[in-house]
Amino acid sequence: MPNFPDEGQTEKSAMKKRRWQWTALVLVTLVTLTAGIGIWLSTSTSGLKSLASAVSHISGDNLSFEGLDGALSGSISARTIRFASDDLLVIARDVQLNWQPGELRSGHVTITALSAKEVEIVSPPSSQPKSLPASLELPFSLSLHKLDVGTLRVMNEEGGRPVFVAAELTARLESNGRRHQLSGLRTNLEFGRLIASGQLDGIRPFDLHAEAELAELVNSDFPALETTGSRISAIIKGNLERLNITAEGSGAGLAGKGEAQLQPYGSIFIAGLRLSVSGLDPHVFSADAPAASLTVQADLHEVVAGQLEGGVSVENSAPKPLDQGGLPVLEARAQPILSAGLLQFNDLTLVAAGGGTVSGSLAWQIEEATGSADLIISRIDPARLDTRLRPASLNGKVKLSGDTQNQNAILSLQDRTLRLDAHVVRAGDALTLDKVRLSHGRSQLTGQGKLGLSGPRAFNFEGRLQNFDVSAFVQAPQTSLNAALELTGERPGRNCGFQ
Repeated sequence: MPNFPDEGQTEKSAMKKRRWQWTALVLVTLVTLTAGIGIWLSTSTSGLKSLASAVSHISGDNLSFEGLDGALSGSISARTIRFASDDLLVIARDVQLNWQPGELRSGHVTITALSAKEVEIVSPPSSQPKSLPASLELPFSLSLHKLDVGTLRVMNEEGGRPVFVAAELTARLESNGRRHQLSGLRTNLEFGRLIASGQLDGIRPFDLHAEAELAELVNSDFPALETTGSRISAIIKGNLERLNITAEGSGAGLAGKGEAQLQPYGSIFIAGLRLSVSGLDPHVFSADAPAASLTVQADLHEVVAGQLEGGVSVENSAPKPLDQGGLPVLEARAQPILSAGLLQFNDLTLVAAGGGTVSGSLAWQIEEATGSADLIISRIDPARLDTRLRPASLNGKVKLSGDTQNQNAILSLQDRTLRLDAHVVRAGDALTLDKVRLSHGRSQLTGQGKLGLSGPRAFNFEGRLQNFDVSAFVQAPQTSLNAALELTGERPGRNCGFQ
């Protein structure tokens, strides 16, 4: 006889069939719903805004968007994109993104064009060195065919004065996730047009190689500076722990080359410097500066961690007296010590026209903002410094001390017949001549006075002349003056100061 299933078995089979039907229906519904949500997110502006809102919420509002338009599947625009962290703020305005989302299936991000009218980067200065990143790898490979930024500004505080500005910045970027290659970087800086390219490894110590050239140099601050044909080129090698830079340049009568070792994340940024520059004329950069033709040599290296030592020298091939608009110095040399807290020049020697010297040492404590100098004057001829003065052979000492607000100077100079002793103090906006005594044989001037350095710049001087012969000090007729002096008034003209 045939074996028919009983009624219980039939009911169980039907229940199992209904469960699979419901499961299949739920799966189909979920897939359809997911696909629908995916299509809605990727093809509509409302979906894009919802996704951006979710991203902003997940980031704790560190990343925010305003004025979003477009669709995730194609072109996206935003009026403002803002990213904020503890020590960094980035604001991008009028952003436009064109990309190929289909490339995501292969783990590759392809951006055909990314542009922004303005980008501001706010990074407050810090006295503490930053630590090297753990990694600079990307979780995907990337092709950015065209980056275009109208204006890039870097500043220390939001709304503050930019410390760096770049305009019309364009570049291309390729990355396999680990190795990042930047090419075709072009931008206009305040002082010329920069062209650069380079590549960076995303794994410590972040090996780097880059080349850059700054051409078409301009400087609106120094209109007298002729920069036609000027250029500076540099090659950067090493890694982010220690960079080695070689550079050379010419233009505006200058020629120079140099090498530098930089530690972007070290306690001191410059770990070594070798520099040679010729043809430097200070008068080109400031109408008030004397004319000269200077050759500068520097060789500094890190002796102990965080401290540079070495030698610096300056030679002047065209010395002239001050009254002829020149610089009456033949040579200057020193043994500097540089660190984050100290600027010190040991074995400082200035050789003046005529062979006289100023030697000694000076130091500036950076954190305390205090400094001091002890200088020895030997065989200085005032007439070689300024032809309106009488010849002499001055010897003596100068002692300087103070901070950014208050300074103190003590001078004691003499030759066989001439002597000058003076004590000058600057306190805030007042310069006080505490005492002065100038003598030459029987001629003598003594006194004290005060000069305001701001506002009406009122001054006063009280002193005494005894058998004073003006011609003993400057080119003038012979005199023999005896008088009590009392001078008061206000000094017109530009602000002055005593440093």
